[in-house]
Amino acid sequence: MKHYTMYDAAETLGIDTQTLQAWLANAHLQPHVDPSHQGEYLLDEGQVEQLAREYNTQLMPPGLNGANGVQAPMPEIQPVKRSNWVIQSFLLDATRITQWF
Repeated sequence: MKHYTMYDAAETLGIDTQTLQAWLANAHLQPHVDPSHQGEYLLDEGQVEQLAREYNTQLMPPGLNGANGVQAPMPEIQPVKRSNWVIQSFLLDATRITQWF
């Protein structure tokens, strides 16, 4: 059976770790202490699936959903198109300035 750190479980559920703690308390579920890393808590796959069912959310592999500081793909930014009158106005001003010198 797969085990998730609290961070990975939250990311898999698409929520932050504070929300995960609230969900665990509401569902009366307790994380397990990781025997190899004292102080780190784990959830098993069944617990994560139970939370997903109770809160009607889909499970996503960690790193793909944008939660918990994982950056989602940035949208493509389109260049700003300037109208011809702005460009003509700029050129007209530039010509006036050069005529002074």
